[in-house]
Amino acid sequence: MHPPERNKGILLIVLGILFISVSQVISHYIKVSDFISGLCKGVGIGILIITILRFIRPKRLT
Repeated sequence: MHPPERNKGILLIVLGILFISVSQVISHYIKVSDFISGLCKGVGIGILIITILRFIRPKRLT
């Protein structure tokens, strides 16, 4: 069993990849404005970066 923190990180990675891939598929079949396409890709990349930083950054003792 994984700790809940790790499960949340894996879920966020999957969510970020899903945002990017869905925006690619939608823009392939439907004409979407550049703003919407870029927004979906940017949100996906942002989620991935935040998740990676949470995994790398050492835990603070409070």
